[in-house]
Amino acid sequence: MSVISQISRSPVNLAPAPVTPPPPVPLTAMSDIAAGLGHIERSVPLGGEDPDVPRSMRLIATPDYDVWLITWPPGARIGAHDHAGATSVIRVVQGALVEIVDRQHRVLEPGVSVVSAPYTPHQIHNPAPVEATSVHVYSPPLAAVTYLDPSPGKALHPAQGDRRPRSTPVRPRPAEATSD
Repeated sequence: MSVISQISRSPVNLAPAPVTPPPPVPLTAMSDIAAGLGHIERSVPLGGEDPDVPRSMRLIATPDYDVWLITWPPGARIGAHDHAGATSVIRVVQGALVEIVDRQHRVLEPGVSVVSAPYTPHQIHNPAPVEATSVHVYSPPLAAVTYLDPSPGKALHPAQGDRRPRSTPVRPRPAEATSD
C-alpha cells in the first residue's frame, strides 16, 4: 500500500518490510541451554527401530523452546532438511558429526555450539565408526522438519513420498518414554 506524502508529493510505501522474526529465546540463551545440557552422559536407547538410523528423544518442552537429544549410530545421516521457522543450536556431547550447509562441510566436536537460522537447509552425518550424541535446542519449538531433495538443477525442494530414503528421518520419541 502506498499513499502520497503531503510534504514531498511522492509515493510512500506503508507496507512493512518482510522480516524473519527473532526466536522467542535469544541465541545466547539457546547456546547456554545447549552447553548446560552438553554434559549429559547418555544416549538415546534403542527401542526396536532400525539400529542404523539416528534416534531422538525430546528432553524439554516449553512454549518458547524445546530440547532434543539425538544419538547417531556409526555412518548415520540425515539428508538435506530444514526446521521450518525454528532457529536451532546444535552441540555435540560425544563423538563428532559433520554438518553440510551450502556445500560447506564443518566438523562439529564436543563443546562447540553451531546455530542454524530458520529455513536453512543442512545435512548431518556421523562418519566415525562409533556413536555420536548431540543436543539440539529449537526456538520456537520444533513444529516441522522439511526433508529436501535436490532437483536436476541442484535446487532443493520438499521431498515427495518414496524419494526420501528410509534411513534419513529422525523419529521423535515421546518424552514420557525416557528413563534415567
